[in-house]
Amino acid sequence: MVDVRIILAALWIAVEFLYQQGDVQRLYSGDFKPGENELGGVMSPETLWMISAITMTIPVVMIILSLTLPQNANRWANIIVAILFFLYTAIGVGK
Repeated sequence: MVDVRIILAALWIAVEFLYQQGDVQRLYSGDFKPGENELGGVMSPETLWMISAITMTIPVVMIILSLTLPQNANRWANIIVAILFFLYTAIGVGK
């Protein structure tokens, strides 16, 4: 039987790949023009890029935590972060 920690880490890896795929598709869809600080016709401040970087870092941190935290802390960390990440993603779907 596969350890739950490995399964959780694999799921966070899948989330990271899905976000990366979405970013690449947005770049190649024409929404982003190289050399410009504009995305989809809207000026993108540095804060937006920082939020994007943090969003991409969360799954990486969760991979490490899923493999290292004790079982009870691991369970709650994954539940809380997954719910917050889901809500963050759901809010951004319509944009």
